[in-house]
Amino acid sequence: MLYKDRLSGVYLRFQNADIGQVAVFLRVVEAVADDEGVLHLEAGVVGPDVRLAASGSTSSKNKHFSRGTGKMREDMERILLTESDIHARVEELGRQISRDYAGREPLFVGVLKGCFIFMADLLRSVELHCTMDFMAVSSYGDGTTTTGAVKINKDLSRDIAGRDVIIVEDILDSGVTLSYLKSYLQNRAPNSIRIITLLDKPSRRKADIKADYSGFEVEDAFVVGYGLDYAEKYRNLPYIGILKPEIYA
Repeated sequence: MLYKDRLSGVYLRFQNADIGQVAVFLRVVEAVADDEGVLHLEAGVVGPDVRLAASGSTSSKNKHFSRGTGKMREDMERILLTESDIHARVEELGRQISRDYAGREPLFVGVLKGCFIFMADLLRSVELHCTMDFMAVSSYGDGTTTTGAVKINKDLSRDIAGRDVIIVEDILDSGVTLSYLKSYLQNRAPNSIRIITLLDKPSRRKADIKADYSGFEVEDAFVVGYGLDYAEKYRNLPYIGILKPEIYA
């Protein structure tokens, strides 16, 4: 016997409903469009379990890694680093820091705003007790090139004397900001200071500074996504893309 569920509009078949036994729902499996709700009814369960189903050969993993395809995607010249590329490398960096700082409790200092996504993922990959703080340092404004003047907009909220500090940056390009920041923090007598950056753009370097940990070395292009922005936009992209020149020209 067929029964049409009023909530989902899905036709369900009762098995052996005419021989005095408890009716059992048989699951109907169909290919559905992406993001379409699927009613999943187990035997003896009358409540719907709404899930996402992918159509055709597209796996849920591939679907997850293809987000951000709207207007923002149209502004990209191309995707430089996929979400899966970034995820794998961040986990590697977390394991490396866990080995290097075994037996210690590092203090991660995130440089806002660009670091926030990278730092959140990084710390979840570090298998150590650790603490964190944030600084806001500016030298770019709304443009695409550094002004050369560094301003501390938000300082640390804790003492770093005797601590093992790891500065977390989204991108190291000119090095002007990080060079200033490292010198600024060294005056507070930490036990050590190291720098980790997701992206390194050595072709743009103006200051004599190197990262101790680097995720990817990238070409001299204007990159956005995964926390990096242009005029405060594109930070929410799950990948890192190269912005079309006409967007910021």
